[in-house]
Amino acid sequence: MINDTDIDAVQAVRVASPTTVEVHVRARPEAGADFEAQARSMYAGMLAALREHDLQPNAVVAEKIFLSDVGAQAPRLDAIRREVYGDPARGALHPAATCIGETPTGPEAICELQAVAVATIGGASLPSRNLYGLEGQASGRVIEAGGLRHLYLSGLSTVPTAGGGDFGTQVSTMLTDAEAALRGEGMTFADVVRTWIYLADIERDYPALNRARRDFFESRGIVTPPASTAIRGVPFPADRACGLDLRAVAGTGTRRVTPFRISSMNEASTYGSDFSRGMRLELEDRAIIYVSGTASIDAKGRVAHPGDIERQTDWMLKNIEALLASQGAGYADVVSAITYLKDPDYAAPFRRVAARRGLPARVPNTLCVADICRPEWLCEMEVTAIRV
Repeated sequence: MINDTDIDAVQAVRVASPTTVEVHVRARPEAGADFEAQARSMYAGMLAALREHDLQPNAVVAEKIFLSDVGAQAPRLDAIRREVYGDPARGALHPAATCIGETPTGPEAICELQAVAVATIGGASLPSRNLYGLEGQASGRVIEAGGLRHLYLSGLSTVPTAGGGDFGTQVSTMLTDAEAALRGEGMTFADVVRTWIYLADIERDYPALNRARRDFFESRGIVTPPASTAIRGVPFPADRACGLDLRAVAGTGTRRVTPFRISSMNEASTYGSDFSRGMRLELEDRAIIYVSGTASIDAKGRVAHPGDIERQTDWMLKNIEALLASQGAGYADVVSAITYLKDPDYAAPFRRVAARRGLPARVPNTLCVADICRPEWLCEMEVTAIRV
């Protein structure tokens, strides 16, 4: 069962299965204040949404914070997040968190937040713990449910570019660091169902990312790659060339992972990029459907409608609708989305086309400014859906 909340700048979707509650939240701050005031406003909105669905802050397992100036703003979030979640040194549970330099669209936009909270059907906390000893600014959270361990790993980043070797080496190091974190939880990269990769200079470095990722997957015997988004985003610390978030699931409980695709889009591997168009994670009580970053691409891998944001948006959404439909899902099942726009002025045409195609306004959807892996693409979108 899906229930929605729309509190001004806050959107939340609650999904209740027989055993578990998930709440996905997008919180936008009040405009016109300084960064600290906006950040507190953003978190206040998130907390209000959680209260509406009878959840506590410690139910938040992962969050993504979109910042207009990640280098200056991310360090100032630490004290505010401690106010929200408590002091981890005293045992407070913190979500796996990523601060990423991708400016939200809208007037006076400084920051925006997406979060996912998970609890039992009665609102009680699931067995959960923070991960410690991760590289750099990375953070992690593990929850246990139904005989499975769910790992949320966020904010892994490479060594600084200066003195850090070529970009491909940095990607390999980042993936190896992620593998070490997985190994600490008795997992391998074969248990990863979804990744997000952020490149500070995507036009320059995307080919090197593809080469390094393919080499890594081949060396580990990864035949079916996870769903993924690779997008322009400045990681934190801001001197890093790329960053990584991932989700992985392992254990003895019910778990079936199935990639999916559609005939109107070619496979990403045909142009050297190793990810699945989508991944279905079947659990005992629900199915989570991850649709990878999707653009206006045709069956031959070409950019459809170069230079036309409205037609690209329409084509992109048709692709997403088809991917969802292949899993028996539709917009009614979508719990979160991120839309990447090459120009902030594209927000209005995107909304027009999205409304025309029936994308519900209640979907927690962050619109942010980001370059995409091909300069001809003007928009890209990812969605997560849940079928109960």
